Amino acid sequence: MADLIAFSGSNLIWVPPYTDFQRAHLLYWRVTGLQCCNRQLAARKWRRSCYGLHWSSNNVCNLHAYVELGDLNLGKVLRSRRPISLIRTGGLDFETVRCSAGTDDSCSNLLLIERQADTESTLSYGLHSTLSEGAAAPSNEDGNWDCGKFGDSAFDHGTEVTHKTNGKKRRALVVKSLLQGNDPIGLLQSYEEWSPPAFWGVVDFLKAHKRFSEALQVFEWWKTQPNYRARDQHYTVFIQMLGKAQRPDIAQFYFDEMKAVGILPSVATWSALLQGYAECGIFDKAEKILKHMVEIGAKPNTVTYSGLIHAYGKWGHYDDMARIFNNMKTVGSLPDIRTYSSLIQAYARGGLFRRMESSWREMLSRGWKPDSASINSIIQAYANSGTIREIQQSCTLLQNYRIFANKESIRAIAMAYIRHSKFYQLRQFVKDIGLNRKDVGNLLWNLLLLSYAANFQMRNLQREFQVMVDSGFYPDLTTFNIRAIGFSRLQMFWDLHITALHMRSSGIFPDLVTFGTVVDAYLSGRLQFRKLFQALDDLKMKELCPDVRTDPIVFEAFGRGDFQQSCEALVQSSKMYGTKWTYGKLTSAYLKRFSRRSVVPGN
Repeated sequence: MADLIAFSGSNLIWVPPYTDFQRAHLLYWRVTGLQCCNRQLAARKWRRSCYGLHWSSNNVCNLHAYVELGDLNLGKVLRSRRPISLIRTGGLDFETVRCSAGTDDSCSNLLLIERQADTESTLSYGLHSTLSEGAAAPSNEDGNWDCGKFGDSAFDHGTEVTHKTNGKKRRALVVKSLLQGNDPIGLLQSYEEWSPPAFWGVVDFLKAHKRFSEALQVFEWWKTQPNYRARDQHYTVFIQMLGKAQRPDIAQFYFDEMKAVGILPSVATWSALLQGYAECGIFDKAEKILKHMVEIGAKPNTVTYSGLIHAYGKWGHYDDMARIFNNMKTVGSLPDIRTYSSLIQAYARGGLFRRMESSWREMLSRGWKPDSASINSIIQAYANSGTIREIQQSCTLLQNYRIFANKESIRAIAMAYIRHSKFYQLRQFVKDIGLNRKDVGNLLWNLLLLSYAANFQMRNLQREFQVMVDSGFYPDLTTFNIRAIGFSRLQMFWDLHITALHMRSSGIFPDLVTFGTVVDAYLSGRLQFRKLFQALDDLKMKELCPDVRTDPIVFEAFGRGDFQQSCEALVQSSKMYGTKWTYGKLTSAYLKRFSRRSVVPGN
């Protein structure tokens, strides 16, 4: 059995080997005094440490080492990267026992990870000791293990070497540096020995932020490095990136360069180039690549055909999409869930319900479980067509396959119910989905309030609004405008005034819809007209430029108010003249129009 070496403070701790290797026991060594506690207690502590609940005693201990012996040898345990030990001293965290013990029961390359005091995230890895099998641990006269007899060279910081952090930590450091505005190439040059995770972390960051030109510059810089070895996987990544960037011409350049250096393109590389042309609508070139792949023996796989099918569906070429799908099955490349999902989504966008339903049945007959994208596409297709019966039937798929409706599906169904004035069904649909979903914001609560406001059930609206606030949701501008429109239509002036005050206290700034509800409400009442300007002054929007930030779904239920329609038409017609409109100017123009029509009360 291998010796376990641990370094703590200025003392080198040597844990003697466990002789009975065949028994499945767990030993817990407490280094202060080398006292061995109960094995069952140690086993419980080990299981807790495996789940990330690292144990620390009430007394300050220099080291807690957990060693598992039994069915797994020490080498397997250490290579599994399980939390072998933990040191907690004075609030500083140390990890130790990173041994690479092999089958020869030798313990070597003991690494101690020590957190530096001057830096926050820099880790220094020191090679403190290397012992082979049979090495004796010397002791002093008192019987305690003495590390001084090993020699000072074992702990000489001059021999401390820089060790690479793991991939996740290195990528996190790279992303943090790039977010601070550092140059990608300069960042890689700053590392003495940069690792592949650092390079691909830079590339992935640039791809995610659509900085494709800088990603290509990093690739060109990498090709000039002495340790660069050209591989087809590297070119495939950048060809895929250029295809998504709608630059198949540059992707073709790298593809030709790849063949020029003597690298044989793989099926994945051919597929990436084909999909790049197809996504840009250059289908003749994509078809030639597909034909050439068959001729040279690079058999197209499911990914190749699925990418071409997705591109045809994106551009609305449904007949060509069906042709490629049939050819795919003819050559023996079986469709997968991605292929069927692309078919269903394309037919759903095009409104081809028979083809969509046929693809759906074929997918289920082959044993594929539908994904969220397919079901939501079917729901949106029926919702856009306005067929209420099919909408209700398709909503049952969400419950049968335990899939959440995305935001687009919720909006499409709500639009269909509102256009047919099915506000009760809208209310039940929103409650069935679940009002406590946080991923869609206040959309579900706004739809619930809208269903009450459209029927002018203001008491129920107020009750549900209070439930919304008590549930931890914060009302937004659309929420307040739904209430304001309902109060304006019913000429509930005091409630409208309270809504404006509530908006101000919540930090929600009104828009043109809010301003229009106040104007329309006070112009409709003879006795309330004189309070119009006082109410407008309370909004403090006279010198501001108009804007509309309310969800358009509100206008499907209520329409636009008279003031809002007039202002939008006036602003749109005067754009060519460069006139800068404010709420004060729009109000004056609107009142003049009403005075000519003798609509203003009291005149």
